[in-house]
Amino acid sequence: MNKKIFVVFTVVAFLLLLFGTGCEGQKADAVVEEPVASDVTAHVEEDQVTVSWGEKPTGGYSISIVDVTCQAGTLTVSYELTSPKPGDFVTEAITYPEDSAPLPDDCTDFTEIVLVNVSK
Repeated sequence: MNKKIFVVFTVVAFLLLLFGTGCEGQKADAVVEEPVASDVTAHVEEDQVTVSWGEKPTGGYSISIVDVTCQAGTLTVSYELTSPKPGDFVTEAITYPEDSAPLPDDCTDFTEIVLVNVSK
């Protein structure tokens, strides 16, 4: 009886290795388009700024605020975009990447928000 269990276990393990585990996910396409800055939006609520990158088809996309400055009535938000690389495993879920950061203490009155993409 133990020999049969061992054989079944070995066959199942081999099949899992051969065909994968069946976990949810997909590989990113071989060609990933460069991020388009026009997809990025910003909004300010109370004492923080939030940047959003819109709807993305899978996981693996992120937006990170690098710097927030305020000068001469202009709030400047520098951000970095990250996309999945070809071959990366990503979740199969629509995502909405966003990041928030506090406003600088000296930033009390601004009339314009400038978004700067500093992605490499």
